[in-house]
Amino acid sequence: MKINFDIDINNEQEPQSPASNKPKDVYLYTSISVISHLFLFGLLFSSALFANNITIDEGDNSIKAVMVDLTQLAAPEQSLVEDAPDIKGVENSEIIDNKPIEEPQVDPVKEPEIVKEEKPVVETDKPVIIKTEPKPKNKKPPTQKSSRQQVKQDVISDKVANTSVAPKVSENRQYSGNPTPISRNRPEYPRRALDMRLEGYVVAMFDVTSEGRVENIRIIETQPNNIFNRSVISAMKTWKYKPIAGKDIKIKIIFNRDNSISLG
Repeated sequence: MKINFDIDINNEQEPQSPASNKPKDVYLYTSISVISHLFLFGLLFSSALFANNITIDEGDNSIKAVMVDLTQLAAPEQSLVEDAPDIKGVENSEIIDNKPIEEPQVDPVKEPEIVKEEKPVVETDKPVIIKTEPKPKNKKPPTQKSSRQQVKQDVISDKVANTSVAPKVSENRQYSGNPTPISRNRPEYPRRALDMRLEGYVVAMFDVTSEGRVENIRIIETQPNNIFNRSVISAMKTWKYKPIAGKDIKIKIIFNRDNSISLG
């Protein structure tokens, strides 16, 4: 088998026209631009899909959308460490925590209790009281005055014994003449008797002590009954006689309509 290759070798190169080179450049530029646009479009589309697929679990697995700035994705990341100025001592400094500072609980100041100082009780020895017995006084012999007083008392007792059973005298006279009165206040006219315009009398019997006081008052007779008794008794208690004892002395007190009172 025989193959004949007829090759025409021509050393002269034909000059290429500028029109044939120009389409090749246009095709290259258009292909590069199309590829770059497709790349950018794919990048944007992938970032959008990536943003939609992001889920954040928080709480009860809730889904929240997060917006992503595309300019930040395209821009180169700048490290904060490179831009931060070199400050001496930053490496050794402590990291500042921005957590809220809890205020320490301050216990309330307790007021000190006032303790009363007890004063010591000083026991003092009680003074010993020595009782001294009074010396017996020498009794003096009775003088003549004591004998005279005894004689007077005997005479007075005899007179009282003789006058205690004296007969009745007139209504305007005293039933017994012993002892002599010093002061005798008249009884008050009772208000009840004044309103009823009553008059009457009271016959009373009493005793006189050796000091001149009136005691043992008895109402013997009264007219009208229980009208003037209280007034008479209260007045007789204030009477004063000479210090001569007397017993069963009678007196009549008359109450008149003109409000006058007479002592019999």
